[in-house]
Amino acid sequence: MTVLGYGEKDAVADNTLESGREQNRRVEFAIVANDKLKKEATKATG
Repeated sequence: MTVLGYGEKDAVADNTLESGREQNRRVEFAIVANDKLKKEATKATG
């Protein structure tokens, strides 16, 4: 598992407004296969 914290440098909205701060309070997940699983999938599909 890899954890990255971006804080203020990667805001998606303006932090000067409450609505922007609400949008910036978020957690994003990305699930990605590792190299071994990618190779196995390639073999299985031909």
